[in-house]
Amino acid sequence: MEQLETRASASTSTSSNIKSRMSLIVKLKVRTVVKQANGMLDGRPRGIYVERYRKNAERSPLLHLPAEIRNIIFRIVLGGLYVGLHTGHSTPYVHFQTLRIDEMPECSHLESNTLALLCICRQIYADTALLPFASNCFWIWDNTTMKDWYEYNKVLRSQIGAVTMMQFWADDLTKDDVIQDLMLFPNLKQIHVQETGWSNKREVINENDVERRIKDVTGRSVEFIRST
Repeated sequence: MEQLETRASASTSTSSNIKSRMSLIVKLKVRTVVKQANGMLDGRPRGIYVERYRKNAERSPLLHLPAEIRNIIFRIVLGGLYVGLHTGHSTPYVHFQTLRIDEMPECSHLESNTLALLCICRQIYADTALLPFASNCFWIWDNTTMKDWYEYNKVLRSQIGAVTMMQFWADDLTKDDVIQDLMLFPNLKQIHVQETGWSNKREVINENDVERRIKDVTGRSVEFIRST
């Protein structure tokens, strides 16, 4: 009888310890999820993560490299993609597809786990958080996608502000609402123009006219690159 009571007591104690540890883990997770003023995650280590952060910095050959060299590597890994954005048929939420720029215009080799690098550790996240936005070309597949992406998909202003390259179908660049929506992207520097659509019908635009309209609306110039 005493043995049964001892076992029951031990079982209760073990169960209590597990619940206590789980509660501590949940509390640690809640406490360590901190955001910066711009909405991005704050990657600075806190609590138990300070020592892990220090060990990563000491042991990782990648993190030992100068920041300039790391950034070159990160741009090669995370950049050079077309990120296709298109609004769903029944919802305003934007779907993503990524493919290498040198594979255009074919869409048969889609990249997977494009953002996995950002999840490795805090230091790498801090180095790369905005790189996917700054070093890739965002291909807008229809004329409502830009506003849908901005308004319904919880994209942060800092992420939108990092975008430098976008691609459009040629005929979309003749639409006033598309030109107006470019105001959402303050650092846009390049516009890639896709002249041939799914029907293989070639749409040609007057780049000088479009450039003038963009400058009139946004107050800045952009470089046009033809993608055929």
